[in-house]
Amino acid sequence: MLAVEEIKKSYKDRQALAGVSLGAAAGECVAILGPNGAGKSTLFAILAGLRDADSGRILYKGKEVSADEPALRLALGVVFQSPSLDGLLSAQENLVLGAGLFGMSKAQAKPRAAELLLLMELSERAKDRVDTFSGGMKRRLELARALMHGPKVLLLDEPTSGLDEGGYRQVWKHLDDLRQREGLTILLVTHRSDEAERCDRALVLDEGKLIAEGTPAELRAQLEGDLLELEGPELASFAAQIESIAGVKAEFTENGLRLRLANGHSMLPKLIDALPDGMVKSVHLRQPTLGDVFVSLTGRSLEAP
Repeated sequence: MLAVEEIKKSYKDRQALAGVSLGAAAGECVAILGPNGAGKSTLFAILAGLRDADSGRILYKGKEVSADEPALRLALGVVFQSPSLDGLLSAQENLVLGAGLFGMSKAQAKPRAAELLLLMELSERAKDRVDTFSGGMKRRLELARALMHGPKVLLLDEPTSGLDEGGYRQVWKHLDDLRQREGLTILLVTHRSDEAERCDRALVLDEGKLIAEGTPAELRAQLEGDLLELEGPELASFAAQIESIAGVKAEFTENGLRLRLANGHSMLPKLIDALPDGMVKSVHLRQPTLGDVFVSLTGRSLEAP
């Protein structure tokens, strides 16, 4: 539905994108996962028509298009990371105003606004000023505004940035509902591995290059076994002893050590018994996440500055 091929972009002596190619099929939800500085925002801006690439091309339904082509603009719904609602207007007024930018009359926009406000569970606040809304409500309203003109592709830039867990879950509930209801293709950029886990495919971007892609399950399968995290202020001093017992190399973390094990449940008691009492303050045994995959590929975390 929407793709880019060999997109390159540089700022003076810094290359933000080094020949990136990716895309999303009709009805697919695709995450572009990476830390700050990976090139995600630059790629998003190029897809949204806000910035020109130095080279490469954009394809819509398999045909090359320019980023400012009206047919492409009409097909896109865009939600930016930074809030762009008018807090002095009501929720309904924000939607009608947004629809007007796509040539919709008020007569066309009002029933569509009512439909989307109902879908986003905001009908009871339709006439309230947006500056009285919570962060999660504002995010849902921005989603509604991006959908007013009936786009085929939804571009999202860090869609749950700044939201608490409740707001995060509610936004994703509505995104899942929208995919079913409107057959949307969704392409989002995020630094959250749990957000990428919700998508059909994840594309891992780092330092302007696409370094891995696949379904979340395919990417996680690169890291076999369990991840065992031991926390304690003095554990680093026992790294060699722990490695000897576990038979694997330990990774140093901010609060202790991390081990990748074939069977963490059976190894855990052996490690605890071999260490001095009170040495281990807490234990976490879990399956690998996409964040762990990123660390294994780059040696850095997604949250690293």
